[in-house]
Amino acid sequence: MDPITLDRILALNDELSALAAAGVPVDLGQTIPSRSVGEVLEEAGASIALRQGRGMTLEQAVADNPDLPAGYRSALAASLKSSRLTTALETLCRPAVALAEVRHTLGRALMGPLVVVTFAYFGFLFLCLFVIPTFTDQYRQLGTEPSSSVRMLVAMRQWLPYWAPLVPLLLLAAVVRWRRGARTDRPARWLPSFKRYKTAVRDAQLADNLARLVQQNVPLAEALRWSSHMTGQPTMIEAAERLAVAIERGETVTPDHPDLAGLPPVLRWALVAGQDSLARANATKDGPDQAIANTQTSEHWPLVNNLKFAAQTYHQQIRRRGKFWRVAAPADGILLLAGPVTLAYALCLFEPLVQLWRDLAR
Repeated sequence: MDPITLDRILALNDELSALAAAGVPVDLGQTIPSRSVGEVLEEAGASIALRQGRGMTLEQAVADNPDLPAGYRSALAASLKSSRLTTALETLCRPAVALAEVRHTLGRALMGPLVVVTFAYFGFLFLCLFVIPTFTDQYRQLGTEPSSSVRMLVAMRQWLPYWAPLVPLLLLAAVVRWRRGARTDRPARWLPSFKRYKTAVRDAQLADNLARLVQQNVPLAEALRWSSHMTGQPTMIEAAERLAVAIERGETVTPDHPDLAGLPPVLRWALVAGQDSLARANATKDGPDQAIANTQTSEHWPLVNNLKFAAQTYHQQIRRRGKFWRVAAPADGILLLAGPVTLAYALCLFEPLVQLWRDLAR
């Protein structure tokens, strides 16, 4: 396998910039979301090149570089450990794509209610401009006082120059705010079980990266550290660090190990079952260093398979919740937004008409 060089990293940055420009979500973990991915990656490449030019190794120029976005730095450092730049590419794109799919599902679900609200708005304008004068003429010919609903609509007609331009402006502001918020997970937070969906995305990312690093002969303790840093979750990083320290001390990871508590359940099972096979392989060895070294032999394959199974389990959870939202989100949009607007428009149209018929009958 060819060693990773600065030129290959710069080529990766160009690929990520092209993906972002094409609309593929790329999450670098940057602190200023408004900046474009291309600008951030250009500055990141220049910073790595500058540090390497000062005599640092490529690993030091990446791992100890505070100028790099957190997610990008962790993913790139893990790629250097595994000698596979595809690790960074998958880490930076796959979770972001999973969250973007939810936002797109929600956006498509809101298109129907938005169309209904638009038609109701123009229908209400027609009602105020052309229908209400007819109602008032009928009551004038009858010589009676207009009904309360007609009086309310007459008042709305008088205030029409004020509220008529306001509604399109509010709709436009809502669309603009949506598009700005689409870069984050804010629009989808109200979805049921969205928090669990984000947790499954994070857990799948952790299991995927951990399996990939261990498969590339990265020691398990070090793989835990880098995989947890790639999730960007402080609690996950702290839990993985405690477990990594325990593994480096030569402790056997058992189901009741206290440092497993902060990790996802299926991942805990994968680590325990995989470590059982490593413990059997290391039974005749002495010292934690030798035990860690043996994770770079063929005995680590049961652990890799277990980690891949854990990742598949979390990916199935992600797909299952995505399918549910594709069905439930449009129905909820119709029920919560389009339904009340349609009902209000129908009442404004038919209630004055029914009341007029009653007055004519009397």
